[in-house]
Amino acid sequence: MRSSETHSATSAWNVLFGEQGPCLVRATLSDGRIIGGLYDDRSVAGYSEQVADLYLSERWEPDDKRWFVRPAHQSQGLWLSGECIASLEFYAMKGVDNLEREIPKIKG
Repeated sequence: MRSSETHSATSAWNVLFGEQGPCLVRATLSDGRIIGGLYDDRSVAGYSEQVADLYLSERWEPDDKRWFVRPAHQSQGLWLSGECIASLEFYAMKGVDNLEREIPKIKG
């Protein structure tokens, strides 16, 4: 009898971000605020039990119901400390792929 690959994972966080494709992420913070943004190949999720932080490549503006409206003007990303994240919600990018975005050029 074989065990599932997920049984050998150190955490659901590692499995999720190891397999997650582009999506919108809505984060509820420990102080009750809700913020969100784009998780894509420019985003980064910490991979240790000590550092479960999250960098979303683009912050999105919410409407009055705290739902995604559009990318924030000139957003260069959003960093969330793992300590401040109470929960995360993930949503498909349906209907938002054609939005015009100003993708920042990172000088190296």
